[in-house]
Amino acid sequence: MDDIRQFLLKLAPPQYPYLHNDIHLRPASEEDKRRVA
Repeated sequence: MDDIRQFLLKLAPPQYPYLHNDIHLRPASEEDKRRVA
């Protein structure tokens, strides 16, 4: 189980900034804005 945990931490470290977490920084079309609001 520890091997899997280490693999996932290398694949997606928790401290790394991911763009999907910063939705407000993404460029969005008017259609996208309507879908979210």
